[in-house]
Amino acid sequence: MTKKQKRNLLYVLPLILLVATIVAFLLVGKFPFDKNNVIVNLNNESIIEIPLNQDKVAESEIVNENNNPAPEVNEEIVEEPMEEQEEKVTEAQDEERIAYLTFDDGPQPITEELLNILAEYNAKATFFMLEPQMVKHKEIVERMVEEGHTLALHGVSHDKKQFYASQFSVINEMRQSQQTVKDITNVETVIIRTPFGSSPHMTPSYKDAVKKEGFILWDWNVDSRDWQFRGPEYISHTLLQVEEVVNRGENPVILLHDLISTVDFITVLLDELVEMGFVFKNIDEDMEPIELK
Repeated sequence: MTKKQKRNLLYVLPLILLVATIVAFLLVGKFPFDKNNVIVNLNNESIIEIPLNQDKVAESEIVNENNNPAPEVNEEIVEEPMEEQEEKVTEAQDEERIAYLTFDDGPQPITEELLNILAEYNAKATFFMLEPQMVKHKEIVERMVEEGHTLALHGVSHDKKQFYASQFSVINEMRQSQQTVKDITNVETVIIRTPFGSSPHMTPSYKDAVKKEGFILWDWNVDSRDWQFRGPEYISHTLLQVEEVVNRGENPVILLHDLISTVDFITVLLDELVEMGFVFKNIDEDMEPIELK
């Protein structure tokens, strides 16, 4: 046996004897240490704590820092019912962003192309139409109904002095437009938008008069000013307002027109809004209308 082996044996033998002694005392019930924990000090270098019979410790013996019984821990894993998971998914889907596209002063020949584009995006819109234009383009008005868009009224003259001459002039133009829509499509719409918007021309008495006639007055909260820009500039102008409206917690109601310059760049606007998470729906009679202040 080499010197190294002898030296190692000197360290191992005491440890074997100590372990044997511990086992012997445990067997006769005379071990001086806590039966639940045995602490072994080896050469004053390391301490090994050996827990014994932990499975036999009564729950009443487990205490916290305040010497109170520890609360029971329920380790059972409860899975959420599939029905509740599906409901949460549905609620998340319902929280989609909605943009309302509205087009004034049509229909025009370019409205045909506009309807083609809206169909590609599965987008619904609301058309505030002038009565003379409806008479000229009946087939377009019929197509709007077939494709699920909302028909709405914009009057007859689009002349500020003539239209706002009195409460009766406002009501008469809207009635004439309403009858034309019904003659063409058999749809009776009550949704209206007055020329140039309701402010400041629609005074409280004017508003009361159209309301008594059963009409629902709508304005907008995003003005594209496409009629002024006549080019792609209306896109950025619109998107800036959309962000402001969303930050106020509102859905954007966007004022647009049946113009060639508008339709030429409408896909750019739609792509940007889709990227922002919007879907496009049409106004209906059950919604709370937006009016200019």
